[in-house]
Amino acid sequence: MKNGFTLIELLLVLIIVSLASAWVFPRFAKPLESLNTISAAKHVLTRCRYARNLAISKKKYIIAHFDLRQHQLLIVQASQKQHFTESPFADALDGGGKQHRILDTFNFPDGITIDHSGTLQPKNVREYFQIRFFPSGRSTGGKVLFSGESRKQYLVSVDFITGTTRLSRVD
Repeated sequence: MKNGFTLIELLLVLIIVSLASAWVFPRFAKPLESLNTISAAKHVLTRCRYARNLAISKKKYIIAHFDLRQHQLLIVQASQKQHFTESPFADALDGGGKQHRILDTFNFPDGITIDHSGTLQPKNVREYFQIRFFPSGRSTGGKVLFSGESRKQYLVSVDFITGTTRLSRVD
């Protein structure tokens, strides 16, 4: 009698293991998709808090600028109270930056959908919107909704009176 396994036995075990992994691994991937959504929402929450704290401590106008075309968030310091224009940070992005200075950027992960309400946005422009923070601690306020492939949604709310931010899950 020989010790060991036959080729048939090894192939059978290999098939069982591959079928089990094909069934188990997709179950682990879905929670990872929702992690991208919550992670993006938490990054925006943190950066909005940072913008508010900077506005208060530096006594400057700080703008959270959401660029949906570039899929990123810019935290920008304005030299003075700025009115909303069609190209709000063209000089800062081109390096000229006398009116505005980019303090922080965050690129949103792929697969994240962003929607908003109550934010500053010029008429007929859908590519970007802003939430502004004032030296008094107030803000223009607004809500930013993050959705991912996992159908979980997270809402970052910025209060216009106090400028405080809050993260909540939307069911």
